[in-house]
Amino acid sequence: MVYADGDTIVAEVFLDNERFPGCAARLEQDVDVLNQTLAIYKNIGKTVIRDTEFPKTTTKKIRRKYKTEGEVVHA
Repeated sequence: MVYADGDTIVAEVFLDNERFPGCAARLEQDVDVLNQTLAIYKNIGKTVIRDTEFPKTTTKKIRRKYKTEGEVVHA
């Protein structure tokens, strides 16, 4: 999931380290390569790695809006 946090573009991801060891380092490399091809204002400035998977619909798609402890999160 990618969203803006003020002036920074944030990429929030869930990594399956059990099935794919070393995927965090690969993610960092891929973001660096992507940022070199994008305009500066489109660069990903922060990467958040989640401990849990994103909430999903019954068809296994990521929910765009979901509740976390009383607040609605818009993705």
